[in-house]
Amino acid sequence: MLNLDKPLLKPFFAFSTIIIILIILSQTSYVKETDTLPDSSLYPLDVSIDNLDLALTFNTYEKASKSLGIVEERISESKKMISKNNMKAAKIANLESKTLIGAAEKYIITLDESLAKSLKDQLETYKKESESIDKKLINS
Repeated sequence: MLNLDKPLLKPFFAFSTIIIILIILSQTSYVKETDTLPDSSLYPLDVSIDNLDLALTFNTYEKASKSLGIVEERISESKKMISKNNMKAAKIANLESKTLIGAAEKYIITLDESLAKSLKDQLETYKKESESIDKKLINS
């Protein structure tokens, strides 16, 4: 076990942790800037970054809004994979979108009605798009 009782170890440990976090964050911006699709080896990292971003968002409205933004991204990825005839990857992205739709729904129901209205409309649109993708995947 690490002994942090020595006076120099605590600042060193804190500094090292900050440096590691900064390195990781600098790499995540590259993943987010590129169009990382489900057929990419970087896709799990892209999903993890989005999940971390949501976990670090504490405002419920912002959390719901970010969730829906990621849903839009996942639906777009599903459509791109269908156009590439990669149904397995399309299914992966659509499953991610459904998970986030469920999460967004939970956040939205806790919001004041005036805040929730536009988010509810977006949510319904994305639900329909995800269901449409499901039908394409079943028929392929």
